Amino acid sequence: MGKDNKLSMPTKALEGEVLSAADTLKAPPRPAHPIASVLDRFLWAEDDYRDAVSMALTVVAKKRLDELKRTHARISKFISESKDDGSSILTANGPHAARDMFDSLREYERLDHSRILPLMARSFFIGLFSEYDSFIGALLKAIYSRKPELYKGIKREIALTELLSFQDLAEVKKDMLEKEIDSFRRESYIEQFSELERKFEIKTLKAFPEWSQFVEYSQRRNVMTHNDGRVSQQYLSVCEREGVKFTEKPKIGDELTLTPDYMREAIFVISKVGFMLAHTLWRKVLPDDIKDANEALNDTLYGLLIRKRWVIATSFGEFGLTDQMTKGVQEMSLRIRVINTAIGLSQAKRKQEATQLLSSRDWSACIRDFKLAIAVLKESYSEAAQIMRDIGKRGELVSQLAYHDWPLFEDFRDQPEFQSAYQDIYGVPFLEKISEGALEISKENTSTGAKKSSVIGRKRLAHSSATKATKKRNIIKH
Repeated sequence: MGKDNKLSMPTKALEGEVLSAADTLKAPPRPAHPIASVLDRFLWAEDDYRDAVSMALTVVAKKRLDELKRTHARISKFISESKDDGSSILTANGPHAARDMFDSLREYERLDHSRILPLMARSFFIGLFSEYDSFIGALLKAIYSRKPELYKGIKREIALTELLSFQDLAEVKKDMLEKEIDSFRRESYIEQFSELERKFEIKTLKAFPEWSQFVEYSQRRNVMTHNDGRVSQQYLSVCEREGVKFTEKPKIGDELTLTPDYMREAIFVISKVGFMLAHTLWRKVLPDDIKDANEALNDTLYGLLIRKRWVIATSFGEFGLTDQMTKGVQEMSLRIRVINTAIGLSQAKRKQEATQLLSSRDWSACIRDFKLAIAVLKESYSEAAQIMRDIGKRGELVSQLAYHDWPLFEDFRDQPEFQSAYQDIYGVPFLEKISEGALEISKENTSTGAKKSSVIGRKRLAHSSATKATKKRNIIKH
């Protein structure tokens, strides 16, 4: 199948066998576009922060609560009288008991005044922007590496003595770019966007719904870093100028908080900003690389679906279906994007919008694999099961383990229609096949002692029949 004609479902789908860890390590890595590599690293880092907020803060909060309860229980042993106003009189019999009582009181005071949770949240929040700063620098380096003529736009003076210290012109260019990026990152995030608009002649970099949210997050990051989390005049002025709408407008000196919900929303928005920025610049500055850009976009969307990040997958998919992002995309790749976006919508409890999205295109002349996807998403399970049988063991895009791996079948797998069709096609019950796969992984892990299931190989879908068919004709039949 052609490189661009892949269902980012099957880009990750397994073949009929499970590779050993050794086979996986021998397989040469597929070279990635530098912008794709930079964006992947950034999105994974932001996802790590999402997990950190969910896991670390929860664990620490529980531990701190348990400590408070234990300390309170120790203090309760010394209560001799409880007053009507809620206060208590503590009594200790003997010096040893008095020492224990005062130790417990001091410990309770320490725990009661502890700021461990807000300090952790602040650290995570500032870290989000540290990752973004690193990302924007790496993104610019990737763009310059793919389009060296951009170096001509760097206007910096250099002393002759400094120039003579470099070994060659490549070192000079590298140093100039580093200084250019360093200067760029010293600007506010708002000014950075303005500078990118000027440099690359784009007028719409700030024209997205979450812009004012991004501005508020960046300003909150500033007061968390420089003003102990307290509202400043600059925070209020910038937020007002950029259209930030407050539920309740804070006053100068108010302490801003970072709740888990706020943090998760910030991670979502910052991730989306990076994603949109990378793909917008990619297409504008490097139009010859549009195939790589479209493939990377579909891969990112599929990866989010695999990890059940339904909301962000939907948001990325909707952006990927805008006019700017669909310009020059091949029909197969576009239909794949529509299907995977519809999967995200459906799983995010937006089924009506998923149906509307699917209905916006004509699927009547498409390959059966797409018709299967449409039937599943519309929950026409009897029809979907029949299409499975019509496709047989391998379709243009769907293979056996795609039924195990592709999020399209997330709910369909539990239906009797699916399980019956699967057994008819492959001669083995679906649940039994899952058990065999799990057993195989378990045996491999046990035999090595160090191998983990995460190293089980994944082959890209590259069916020879689909490859030949793609070369001969357009997969999308008319």
